[in-house]
Amino acid sequence: MILIYAGLAFLVFSFTVPFDNGQLMDLLPSFIGYLLLWFALNKKAEINQNFKAAVNYGSVMLLITFLQFFGSCSSLFPKGSIDGTTFARVFSVIGSVFGVIDPIVTAANMIYIALLCGAFGMYCEDNDKRKSAICLKVLQFLFIALAVFAAVTLFFKNIPVKIWYISSVLAIIFGIITYISAKNSKEFS
Repeated sequence: MILIYAGLAFLVFSFTVPFDNGQLMDLLPSFIGYLLLWFALNKKAEINQNFKAAVNYGSVMLLITFLQFFGSCSSLFPKGSIDGTTFARVFSVIGSVFGVIDPIVTAANMIYIALLCGAFGMYCEDNDKRKSAICLKVLQFLFIALAVFAAVTLFFKNIPVKIWYISSVLAIIFGIITYISAKNSKEFS
């Protein structure tokens, strides 16, 4: 379970560092979270189909967020050498593309967490933990609503609500519910 919680932390918490050129680099990149979650959930894929779907979806998101992270790293390449300038340009283009579609990537992150809520919710239903299953279904709905909200911010840039603040609180609630639900199970020990 520790890998699941660590992976979620990388997905929902954001700690960025600004560079001189105004570019930001995330010190808690999402691709590391997807990597941790892939390792944790790959062993759980046989529990139910939602865990298997989370592994597959997470693999795609691992690649997307890996490119997104390295697109934000173009400032790290030295501009004086030919290789450094070429890499900086390539990563700058990748960073520009992901800068435009960042709300879509955020929405995809929220969909992934909703998928995790569904997977754990199904696990709770199968193990007669009805209250936890209901709570996880509500969280699943809330993460889907956040995904829609994130996608809307692609068109309305001036919305002052930070999705990461809301998703962080919901992820903590998810962690508490899954810990309580799975603490005595052999599947999550």
